[in-house]
Amino acid sequence: MACIVAYAFSLSLPITFPWTILVIGLIVSLLISWLENPTLRGQIRFVQDLAEAPLTKPLLIFAAVVGVSGFVNGGFPEAFKSLSALRGGLVYFWAHHAFKSEDGLRKNAVLSLLVVGALAGFIASIEQVTDSHPFSSFRYLQGTGFLATPMAFAGTMQIFSMLAFGLVIGQSFRKSGNLLSKPWVIGLVVLGNLAGLVFAGERSAWFGALTAVVICTAIFSHILFWRTAIGATLITAVSCVAVPVVRDRLLALANWQSDVSAQVRLKVWSHAWKVFEQHPLFGVGIRKFPPFPVPANIAPGHAPLLDHAHSNYLQMLATAGIFGFISYIYLWFVVIRECLVRIGFAKQTQAEQEKSHSRLFLFDWTFEQGLSFGIMTGAVALLISGLFEYNFGTGQIRLAQWFVLAMLI
Repeated sequence: MACIVAYAFSLSLPITFPWTILVIGLIVSLLISWLENPTLRGQIRFVQDLAEAPLTKPLLIFAAVVGVSGFVNGGFPEAFKSLSALRGGLVYFWAHHAFKSEDGLRKNAVLSLLVVGALAGFIASIEQVTDSHPFSSFRYLQGTGFLATPMAFAGTMQIFSMLAFGLVIGQSFRKSGNLLSKPWVIGLVVLGNLAGLVFAGERSAWFGALTAVVICTAIFSHILFWRTAIGATLITAVSCVAVPVVRDRLLALANWQSDVSAQVRLKVWSHAWKVFEQHPLFGVGIRKFPPFPVPANIAPGHAPLLDHAHSNYLQMLATAGIFGFISYIYLWFVVIRECLVRIGFAKQTQAEQEKSHSRLFLFDWTFEQGLSFGIMTGAVALLISGLFEYNFGTGQIRLAQWFVLAMLI
C-alpha cells in the first residue's frame, strides 16, 4: 500500500506531512474495505480483525480511563475532547491492518523509515556543527533534522536508531529482501540514525537509548551484554572527546544545581506531584495540566509557562490519576510482552554462546525477531527517557511509535 510507505517516509518530516498522509490513508483504507466487503457481515469481520490486534485491549482500557477522567473533570464535552486528544492512536489500527493484509509491506516500510531517518540524522549533524537551522524557526544548540524542535527529533531518532540496532545484532537485516540486506546500506542507515540521536543533544534521549540497549541485550546473552556495554561506553567516550555538544551537555550535569534544565524539572515535578495529591483517582483531565510558571530566578528574562510535567509518569498521575497511571503502565507491559513473544524469549545455552563467542553475531534471527527486538528496545528507551521528559505527549513521537508498534503482527 503506497500510503503506508509514504507515511513511513514522512515520519522524519514536519508533523503536517504524516497527519495528511494518515487522513488520506484512513479514507482509502475504509473505501477499500467497503468495496471488498460491502455486506454488514463483511464490515463486522473488518472490525473483528482490528479488535484482534495485540494492543487493542490495552489501548481501549487506556482510552476508557482517559474518557472517564475527562468526564469527571468536565462532563461529556470534556470526555469527548479528552478522547479526541488520543486520535494519533488511529495510526496503530490503520497500519496494523495494512501490514497484516499485505506480505512484505513491513519490510518496505522499515526501509523507507530508516533511510529517511538516516538522512535526517546526517543533516542534523551538519546543522549542529555549523549552527545552521534551515528547518527550525529557532537557533537551537542541537540539531533538529527536518523537524522544528530537538525534543521531537531526539524521540524519533531513539525509535529509528533502536530499530536499526535490532536488525543488526541478530543479522536479521539480511532477511529483509530489499536494500537493507546490503551491508553498506545497513551500515549507513545505522550511522545516520545514530548521528541523529547524538547530535539531537538531548541528554534524556542518550540515557534512555544507552540504558535500553544494555538492558535488552542482557536478556538474551551475557556475551552480547558485555559487548554492548563496552561498545556503549566507547561511543560515549569518543563522543565526549570528539563532539563538543555532547561534552558540554554532560559536563553541565556536574554542576546540576545551576543547570536550568535540571532546576526547571525539579520544580515542575514537585508541582505535578501536588496536583496528583489533590486529584489522586482520575487526575485533572488529560488536557488540563495546570500551567507551571518557570521562576524568573531560574531562567532570567525568559519565564515560560510549562503545560506538562516533564515526565510521562508524573504527567499521567497528575492528569489521569492512579487509574490512568496503571492503564498507561499496562499498555507498555503488553508492548514488551508481545515483543518478547515474537523474539522467542530464548536465551542461548552456554554451549551455543561458547560456539558463537568468536563470531561477530551471536544470533541468526529472522526478520520478525530482529524487528521485534528493535521495537522493544525503542519502547524501553522512550520509557526510560520518559522519566525526565513527557515524550508520550509529543505528537511527532507518538505518530512514529504507534506506526512502529503496528508492525507487531
